[in-house]
Amino acid sequence: MTYYEILALSQLGDMAAARARLRDVWGTMFDLGATTFWEGYSPE
Repeated sequence: MTYYEILALSQLGDMAAARARLRDVWGTMFDLGATTFWEGYSPE
């Protein structure tokens, strides 16, 4: 569902919120060395 949340934010024109949400959710995967999005990942 996170994808749809970010998509909605970007379609509403709130790119700052979309970028922040993207970094919050998927940014830590990249910090951990991911090269693709992990299917089963929880930032907690």
